[in-house]
Amino acid sequence: QILASTSNNKSIKRCDFLKKCVFLDPLSNDQVTKLAGALDVSSYSDGDYIVKQGEVGDSFYIIESGAVKCTQIKSNGREVELITLNAGDYFGEMALMLNETRHASCISMGKTKLLSLNREKFNLLLGSVQETLAKQMRIRILKSVPLLSKLSNAKLARLSGVMRVQAFAPGACIIRQGETGSRFYIINEG
Repeated sequence: QILASTSNNKSIKRCDFLKKCVFLDPLSNDQVTKLAGALDVSSYSDGDYIVKQGEVGDSFYIIESGAVKCTQIKSNGREVELITLNAGDYFGEMALMLNETRHASCISMGKTKLLSLNREKFNLLLGSVQETLAKQMRIRILKSVPLLSKLSNAKLARLSGVMRVQAFAPGACIIRQGETGSRFYIINEG
C-alpha cells in the first residue's frame, strides 16, 4: 500500500509538472497521464554531455529540474553557445522530427533531472503537438542568431514563416555590387 501510494503521488506530481509545460497544452488530461507514465527519468551532473553534435538522435528530453546549455561547433571549428534551457523546456525534437543527426550538443549545467521519450514513444504520444514543436524549433533557431535574439517569440514566429534556408556552393556569388537588393541573408554556416 505504501509503495502504491508513493507511486501514485509521483504520477500526480509528474502530471502537474507536465501540465505547466506550455508546449503540451494541446494534450488532453488523459494524454498527459499516458505521457507521464511513459517518460524515463535520468540525472546528470555539471558538465555532463547529454547529447553530442553529430550523434544519431533517438530521444526527446524535457527538463524537470536544472538547466542545459546548447552549443554548436561551426564549420571553422569554433564552438558557439546557442541557448540555455531551464525546467519545463525541451530539446532533442529536431533530430527526431527531421530524422537527422544532432545539430547541437546539450550539456548539463549543475545537477539536472531529465524526462525522456525514445523515438517510438515520441511519435506515438506527441504526434498532436509536433506542429507546435516544429514552430518552436524554427523560433529557437532564429533566437540563436545574435541580431534576432532580442525579438519576441511572436515576431520570430512571423519571421520564421517567411524565411527560407538556402545553400550556396563555394565561390558562388550571393550579392552583386550595384544590383538592387531583394533579400536579407543570415549566414548560418560558412
